[in-house]
Amino acid sequence: MANELDKLLECIEEEGGFIYACTTAHRGSLETLEDGMKSLSERTRVWKVITFIAFITYILGYLQRILTGTFWLLIASCPSANFLY
Repeated sequence: MANELDKLLECIEEEGGFIYACTTAHRGSLETLEDGMKSLSERTRVWKVITFIAFITYILGYLQRILTGTFWLLIASCPSANFLY
């Protein structure tokens, strides 16, 4: 029985055997999957950059509103700013 199992294993492992047939049959599917993953990775990277830019733009607008309000508050509270009244 050991000899038969050895022969079966040799048939599976030899070129053109079962392992070779299985990997060859799925090569096209794997290449398509890899291409899809590369495309998804690129789109994800671009989306992260766009999201980061939008976040920074929002924060800068918020800071600008705060600083503008603070500026006018300081001007209004300054005693020498009577020309505003």
